[in-house]
Amino acid sequence: MEDNYKKIKSYTGIWNVEMVLHAIGDLKLPFAVTGSQIVWFVVLMLIMITLNDVPPFNFTQSVLFKDIAIPFALTWFVSKKTFDGKKPYSFLLSIISYYARRKVTTKQRAVKLNQRFIIEEEIPIIRTTRR
Repeated sequence: MEDNYKKIKSYTGIWNVEMVLHAIGDLKLPFAVTGSQIVWFVVLMLIMITLNDVPPFNFTQSVLFKDIAIPFALTWFVSKKTFDGKKPYSFLLSIISYYARRKVTTKQRAVKLNQRFIIEEEIPIIRTTRR
């Protein structure tokens, strides 16, 4: 049976405008920065600070390179690049969830294999003849 549903376009996504900063206080920024870019930069900077003593990050002593340039480059990559139409963090989350879930499923439910099925019904056999 075929579904007779019609797709209705919804334009509610136009109201989801991301916050863009052009200046912080009286300090004018050289380029516009979104709220998610700020969050990514701060999180990546904290990760880089915690990984200072781990190779290969302990090979260089440049604080400007380790704590600012690498988070800046990764933030730019995460905010600009898309995989399969998804942002990199959504794509990475979908890959992790794919490898974490059970593989033998039907309708998102686990299928139990190696069960014995006992059929206790009579199966009628019908002889047909062709003319």
